[in-house]
Amino acid sequence: MRANEIFQGYWFRAVDVDEPIVGTIVEVGFEDFGGRPVRFVGFAEHPQKLRLSRDRWDSIAAVAECDDDELWVGVTVELYKTLAMYDGRSVPSIGVRPPGGWPDAAD
Repeated sequence: MRANEIFQGYWFRAVDVDEPIVGTIVEVGFEDFGGRPVRFVGFAEHPQKLRLSRDRWDSIAAVAECDDDELWVGVTVELYKTLAMYDGRSVPSIGVRPPGGWPDAAD
């Protein structure tokens, strides 16, 4: 086993998402993170919580077809490893999409 499989953190990290992870949202809330409140979602299938960035929030809203995050309980999403810009450089990050990926625009 890999260390990140044995010592799972409280929050999902990009290193935790080697393969896509499907989860059903069971809670949406605020937690203190570094002295400031951070919005998060929790999943039925996983102990870790996912901190919401604006991109993640927008992605879940698109999957849920609802821009009120208090109505996201029961929505199933897929977490996947991607890259994001942070402090002027690309860093590993977690993206959110519908299970199986976004529908092809040509469909």
